[in-house]
Amino acid sequence: MAILGDRLNYAFGLVNGVSDGGNISTGPEFNSRKEFTGRLFATPFVNDASVLSGLGFGAAATYTDVSGERNLNFTDTTAADSTRNGLPSYLSDGQNTFFRYNSAAVADGARIRFSPQAYYYVGPLGILAEYAQVIQDISLTTGGSPPAGGVGSNTIFTPNSGKTLHHQAWNVTVSYFLTGELASFRGVKPIESFDFDKGWGAWEVVGRYSEPTLDADTFKNPAGTAFTGGYADLSASAKRARSWAVGLNWYLNTNVRVALNYLETRFDGGAGNGITPINAAGTNVQDRPDERALFTRLQLAF
Repeated sequence: MAILGDRLNYAFGLVNGVSDGGNISTGPEFNSRKEFTGRLFATPFVNDASVLSGLGFGAAATYTDVSGERNLNFTDTTAADSTRNGLPSYLSDGQNTFFRYNSAAVADGARIRFSPQAYYYVGPLGILAEYAQVIQDISLTTGGSPPAGGVGSNTIFTPNSGKTLHHQAWNVTVSYFLTGELASFRGVKPIESFDFDKGWGAWEVVGRYSEPTLDADTFKNPAGTAFTGGYADLSASAKRARSWAVGLNWYLNTNVRVALNYLETRFDGGAGNGITPINAAGTNVQDRPDERALFTRLQLAF
């Protein structure tokens, strides 16, 4: 909803909720716990003939309390079902999993997300930035069938394994229209639509840098004294992924876009080839090899 002449937009919701980056059409709902969501976004100069008319900033947040399951029947004989632990895996720009939790780790309490964001558009130039932090309560499970009353018993959750993890990520994207169009968060209208005899549409160059970082305690045991028996394994997961990308967008008209992007990601602190297991001191951790990817996309919008 917009108020104050479109200078302030707000949205609030009560939803089923999913893990980070999830889709409720394919993900589970846990314990019938709902997720509270909200977002405030301000464009204070949107109606002014000012160099600041393309400035916008705001923040979004979510809250829920969720308990995951190690597997569907809580037995040691069935492999862990990662779709029921209430926790995400994180993908690189090349759509490869660079972080996943151990099979014994489950969500066990509050999940809070907070994300300030801002953009600025002036002439053909656009800048967009976002920061996100996820605060997740987590525990380790011992497996075994639960007694009457089920979830919450120490026969399921390892005693004193509860931890609150803080993960964070940020990104900055810069774009520029080579053909002189006015940049906007809501899209672009080419000065001339593509036509062999009249024009070649709008051409835009883009660049982005992004960096997700996992809480260091994620990889340590509950006491925080060793890199074994933790919530994630440094032999399979990385602590950080630093990614940059450059691209070229061709807008044939307001409905058709062709994109070409090159991306490179460098991983820090884990997932090196053939390094398993990690020793208690973490001295044999090796970085995962760099990832390079080239993507093309044809987008139709009506």
